[in-house]
Amino acid sequence: MPYMQRRRLTTVSDISGTSTWRYKLPSVGKFAAIEILLDCQRANDRTLNTVCYPLETQVSKVELLEGSTRPLVSLTGEQLDAANYWTLQRPNARRYRQADATGNMMTWFLMGGRGFYDREFGYDFAKLGETYLEFTHALTADATDKFDVSTSILSLYAWQWMDAPAVNFKGYFRDRQLAYWTPAAANTLKTIEIPIGRPIRRSCRQ
Repeated sequence: MPYMQRRRLTTVSDISGTSTWRYKLPSVGKFAAIEILLDCQRANDRTLNTVCYPLETQVSKVELLEGSTRPLVSLTGEQLDAANYWTLQRPNARRYRQADATGNMMTWFLMGGRGFYDREFGYDFAKLGETYLEFTHALTADATDKFDVSTSILSLYAWQWMDAPAVNFKGYFRDRQLAYWTPAAANTLKTIEIPIGRPIRRSCRQ
């Protein structure tokens, strides 16, 4: 009988060495989701700053790349958080603290289907070939209003179908940003080309 297994793929400490952290995902298996868990301590106390950013605002891009180049998912930390809310109908687990040296935590999911137990849509890595996750951040101990990146801990978990010969995915969902712009003037018309040829689940504006 098919069942869902959540297992840890990797855990790394202190991602200060690179602004974009990369990980090669399994080459075989049927996955409902890839989970990202980030934990990091705040650099300074709230009383020293006028703002106190949450973790998701410091993640400029999360990408799931097929063959190193084709993005299946390409969103900012805030956009991915919102996409998860629309898909799962609940907020992601998180911890928000404003005091110096207190741990902040954020969870994201790269969803291949409509939920964790979707048997029709998901990631079949045997068909996708080499697949990578890229995590680009702006965590920095140099900015007093941000985080101490030396305390960062990043973990990846896989939600994988096991003993599931009957689970045969028809395809997967893509989440990506199509356009980004800054309005030049009031009442300016902006035209965005929407891809054609495939069904679109949702279109969002930020």
